[in-house]
Amino acid sequence: MKIRLTKAAIRDLREAQTHIAADSEEAAFQLVVRLDKAITLLGERPTIGRPTSQQGIREWSVPGLPFLIPYRIAADAIEILRIFHTSRMRPPHWL
Repeated sequence: MKIRLTKAAIRDLREAQTHIAADSEEAAFQLVVRLDKAITLLGERPTIGRPTSQQGIREWSVPGLPFLIPYRIAADAIEILRIFHTSRMRPPHWL
């Protein structure tokens, strides 16, 4: 299934990459590779995440990484709402 990232998800990914790159460019690159693989897996298995209290939104805790990916399944694509680092204060709603 096609994947779409929201502006917020792209911003989250860039912030994580920039933060880690300050210490290690290689670690930042590896993080992006691992998150890309996780997002690809969501495209292959859209119901892998658990439903949330918000209608139509699911979230998936990325194995081996401190990231949570909230998303929704549309007719033509999976929309990644955020790529959220779990050390941050979680917002009350993903939208």
